[in-house]
Amino acid sequence: MCTFHFSRKIGKLVSNMDLRRSWHQFGTKANPVPEPVVPSIPTKVESSLTITFIVLYGLLFLLVYAQLFLILYYKHKRFSYQTVFLFLCLIWAGLRTTLFSFYIHNDVVANKLDFFLHWLLYCFPVCLQFTTLCLLVLYFAQVSS
Repeated sequence: MCTFHFSRKIGKLVSNMDLRRSWHQFGTKANPVPEPVVPSIPTKVESSLTITFIVLYGLLFLLVYAQLFLILYYKHKRFSYQTVFLFLCLIWAGLRTTLFSFYIHNDVVANKLDFFLHWLLYCFPVCLQFTTLCLLVLYFAQVSS
């Protein structure tokens, strides 16, 4: 009863509004056509930032890989907070390097990936960051107590 009464009120409000404007009315002096969106930074700056990110994420990947190799080489404890943290960072840096390298080749294709690749390159690194934060909180809670 209450839902029906509410929907009737909304229906009256919508019918009282002037919603009969058609598309040919846009573009007049009273209703100007919005201008297209242009990039906020020049292409030259965007490509240099992309290359910078690729280099930084690549260096991070190599540094973390070297740390994991040293843990294996010196026979430290293989399953610890440090190794899990480094492994998460390795995956994160690898995914970010892959994403930015796609932007070098073709940014249009990088923005129109299928569902799994889009999730893997755009969403999964955020999940990895959250997992890494939870791991750090757990470690510091255990160390402080």
